[in-house]
Amino acid sequence: FFLTGLGNRYKAMGETNKAIEFYEQALVISHEIGNREGEGIQLNNIGTIYHDLIGDTQKALEYYEQALIVQREISNHNYESTILGNIAECWLDLREFQKAILSFREAEEIAHSINYSVEQQFAYWGIAQANLIQNELGEARSTIEAALDYDAPIYNHDTSALYGIIVLRQGDEVAARGAFVRAIGQADEILSKTAEFYSALDAKGLALCGLALVKDLTGLTESYPDGKESEEDLSGLVNQAIETFRKARKIAPHAGVVKSMLRLFDELAKCDSEGILKDVRKAVEGS
Repeated sequence: FFLTGLGNRYKAMGETNKAIEFYEQALVISHEIGNREGEGIQLNNIGTIYHDLIGDTQKALEYYEQALIVQREISNHNYESTILGNIAECWLDLREFQKAILSFREAEEIAHSINYSVEQQFAYWGIAQANLIQNELGEARSTIEAALDYDAPIYNHDTSALYGIIVLRQGDEVAARGAFVRAIGQADEILSKTAEFYSALDAKGLALCGLALVKDLTGLTESYPDGKESEEDLSGLVNQAIETFRKARKIAPHAGVVKSMLRLFDELAKCDSEGILKDVRKAVEGS
């Protein structure tokens, strides 16, 4: 536990080599004492370093697959579902969308069997993202709507933001507006308690960008009394998005995190025919 805690601390600080060093020490000890669950956990931890921080998807996949073998051997279904979700994210990175969907579906089936709602929501979010990237918008919408049936505070903001992107791509601005406002509220709720929750900042940034692309904001705020945004209003939303993304990158500038966020931003930017978001992508990248 001590070594894992040190690994977690260095991971939070972005110290990749130190984090891997302590996870590997914990892995060796777990193996020596026959703690198979511990082995699987440490393999997964190392995989997350390679995926989230370093951005080495192939290396992460190798560790995740080893972790999956271990957790399956001991029938640890909670971790099995989580690791399958991590593997699916790797397939998304590699644009192997059918493999990603299959892994997410397997993760959801296992999560459903043990009533693990957090992983169910995450799996549906992942499948919807794969559908979106392949321009299968109807399938993406029905899948993300399934994700919305679950209440997992650590993922709610991501789910609402993705729903907004999908329905905006379909031209449903009313649903998009509601989703983006909801995502901002969900993100702010978490950020009020944990200011460094970078995933909430990223989701909020996406939602602010989404609102900047919505043409009718009637009733949203007093800033739009006639339902029309002025150039100043749009600039305000875009500037808020830039500032929010900058905060996120100050906390998490890591290659894997940035890669995952750019994937979603680029899907949203397909709705930006007027180039409203042209200055935002650099903030998403952290440059």
